[in-house]
Amino acid sequence: MNYRRIAEKRRAIKSNMMVVGVDVAKFKHVARALLPDHTFTNPCYFTNDIHGFNRFLAKTSEWRRKYGFTEIIVGMEPTGHYFKPLARWLIRQDVQVVLVMPRDVSHRKADFNNNPTKCDPKDAILIADLVAGGCYFPARLAQGNLAVLQRLVHYRWQLVKDRTRMLNRLQADLDERFPEFAAVYRDVTTRTAQYLIEHYSSPGTLASRTVAQLSREIKQHCAHTVDETRLTALLSKAAETIGSEDGWNGLSTFVIPGKLKTLKLLKEQLEEVEAAIGRLVWTFADTHYMTSVGGIGPLSAAVYIAETGGLGNYAAGDAVVKMAGLDLCEQSTGETHGQRHISHYGRSLLRTTAYFDALVQSRRGMPLHDLYEQLVKRGKPKVEALVAVGCALLRLLHALVRDQRTYTPKPPARSVQPAA
Repeated sequence: MNYRRIAEKRRAIKSNMMVVGVDVAKFKHVARALLPDHTFTNPCYFTNDIHGFNRFLAKTSEWRRKYGFTEIIVGMEPTGHYFKPLARWLIRQDVQVVLVMPRDVSHRKADFNNNPTKCDPKDAILIADLVAGGCYFPARLAQGNLAVLQRLVHYRWQLVKDRTRMLNRLQADLDERFPEFAAVYRDVTTRTAQYLIEHYSSPGTLASRTVAQLSREIKQHCAHTVDETRLTALLSKAAETIGSEDGWNGLSTFVIPGKLKTLKLLKEQLEEVEAAIGRLVWTFADTHYMTSVGGIGPLSAAVYIAETGGLGNYAAGDAVVKMAGLDLCEQSTGETHGQRHISHYGRSLLRTTAYFDALVQSRRGMPLHDLYEQLVKRGKPKVEALVAVGCALLRLLHALVRDQRTYTPKPPARSVQPAA
């Protein structure tokens, strides 16, 4: 833990600065201010519209005049997307906005008054108390192209998850109706497999066809070449299938075709979004530095830029590792030492992308392959070695962006200042 950084944040809260905590909700927010005698103001309720925002600003101005404050800092939880309109509006009014972690508020509720009660006015007090104690971080809300890139990256991730869910549902139907299909066509995303699923998901319909007939149909509708060996194996499996048609009477004409249409639509949307990301990400200078590392493509660079707001915003690579939730933690007390593991306290998409890029780096010929081999030879489990490679990759990318240089296998020589 960086105790020095926490102390700096505490010192930034001056005696003439009024700390206001806001508990954000969908329709109505609650605000309370911390007073010089360590008490709190009465709750100020205001709605999530311009009239409510003006009421909140007028109330804080009244508190400042009454208690002699000259500056103001407003803290809130990043609760989903509900906090963004208020935070952006306050920033436009030249009000300093900071954020506190929801888990800190949740853990503090029982310690505050020895009572686990949770309510909006109490949460506003806890948020203000956390800000006064230095447990906050600045609200960096993206603007311009960065905001567009963030939305595209998150939308792409939603599409990927939706596509995976739909593939799992389609596979579940096949496992019940024709479980042997996956033994012949493991990848159900190919055009041949999807044509067969749409027209011959029932083993009974396959029994009436021959290899030659299926081959002609496939060549006519979806593929130029056909693996007739696979078709022979599929017909053999269909003749001895253990699948059941129970519950499929009259449904096969729209249930499975409907799922295939959804998969096709999701694929088209993914291609469209990835093309838009590919055009936009090159407008950021960081992309050129990051993609100079073998195995890092524009999509990965887009995630790193969108999730961090730019690696150059961080003083050290370890800060990026912590943002990804890949920093190590343990539970130890006295002579008992717990097992170290990653904290998972960070951005899940950033962590997932770093892990998948680490899988690429573990291949022979990649820049961090030697590091992966060294860790495995030292007895590290492969998963732990991949996590370590992911952390090293984030530090490397941060160093490239910080120094504004492209990757070279040999690090550049650092100039040493002569001693006085």
